[in-house]
Amino acid sequence: MASSYMGLAPALNPDSTCTIVPMSGLTGTALQVGASAGFDLAAGITMLYGYNKAVDTAVTGTARGVRGNAVCFVESTSGTFIGVEGRAGNGTSASAHDGLAAGTLKGGYFYVAGSGIDTGCTVTTAIGMDTQLDLDSSGLTVTNAYGARINVQGGQGSTLTNLYGLVIEHESVDGTGATMDAAILVKSVNGNEPISVLIDASGAALAVHDTDQYPIFKIGAKTISWDISDGVFVSS
Repeated sequence: MASSYMGLAPALNPDSTCTIVPMSGLTGTALQVGASAGFDLAAGITMLYGYNKAVDTAVTGTARGVRGNAVCFVESTSGTFIGVEGRAGNGTSASAHDGLAAGTLKGGYFYVAGSGIDTGCTVTTAIGMDTQLDLDSSGLTVTNAYGARINVQGGQGSTLTNLYGLVIEHESVDGTGATMDAAILVKSVNGNEPISVLIDASGAALAVHDTDQYPIFKIGAKTISWDISDGVFVSS
């Protein structure tokens, strides 16, 4: 079963549900693949799968597996436009707060598979996740601009064994891995983009490590803290 919609031809399972809503008077979902009632399948299922591969002819442009584009063509000061949204939940419905046990929940996952063990090849740039905030219009005013935003929420009664805002893992798959030049790299592209402060933790509720010492880094067993009274870094 295959259905076309505005030039798109999604490949659908014959047993799945496909709902197409006409563009005129559109107020909700334009294309829905799969029934909202859910499914019973222990091994899992992919509701929408975008597969794009170059077979014989070298690609000179851009090949995309899945692309989402939400554009504002009319004044919409109270509207929100999301190009792609992924949600993984463990409730009995999309809006329910009752919990069901789940092994792993991932809202989004990006994976770059670099191959070349047998023949060897060169890839100029490999990026696991790429985000760009383009605000170079002189007539544009943006109140809050974030290149990337990570929001971690935990309730008072939640039990979170390991909670981190950002995790960077450097893994070797065979033998000694390559040396990472920097865990975090901050640079100006053209040399004229000033940065007021490297890290701003003024709004963070840092736990007091010892009297008026606030922990900044932990390296090995040592904690590097900033002593407010003396204005120096101390280790403990």
